[in-house]
Amino acid sequence: MLKDDDTYILELYNKIYVWQGHHASTNEKYACMKIAVEHKETMKKPKGTSITRIPQGVEDSLFVSFFEDFYGAENAVVNKEIQQKIESTQAKHDVSFEGYKDPKTTKFPYEELKDKFPEGVKPNKKEWYLSEEEFQKLFEMSFEEYQKIPEWKQPRLKKPLGLFRFHQVSVS
Repeated sequence: MLKDDDTYILELYNKIYVWQGHHASTNEKYACMKIAVEHKETMKKPKGTSITRIPQGVEDSLFVSFFEDFYGAENAVVNKEIQQKIESTQAKHDVSFEGYKDPKTTKFPYEELKDKFPEGVKPNKKEWYLSEEEFQKLFEMSFEEYQKIPEWKQPRLKKPLGLFRFHQVSVS
């Protein structure tokens, strides 16, 4: 799990998180932010890609969803009432595909989506572009069942399938 004397980078398609442990040195925190900025430029991330600094203990639900048992005893204690409100809001949120290809009419083979970002595909919703058969085979559930899972938990299912990017950097 994340160590409180380290810093980490979590890269998504158009968002980069820089997590900073309570006991990470000031130099390490600065170096990790610098690495994130350089990575954004080197990888030619899309215009509008944000870099968000997350001090230990104030993680948002999207960040937390990439880690098994994040709320275990060794990690930050979070106000569960606030977390439940976040989850409930996210579960009710309608997905907009404005500016992207419509997944109801446009499907891609899994191999074209795995670890890739085809033009016109909404980066954080690549699973929506799979055929029903391929979705069932990969996720071992129907798309309707998948949609019932809180949005903050869905990345855990996409992670082993290569339907997002993740980089971890530790600077000593």
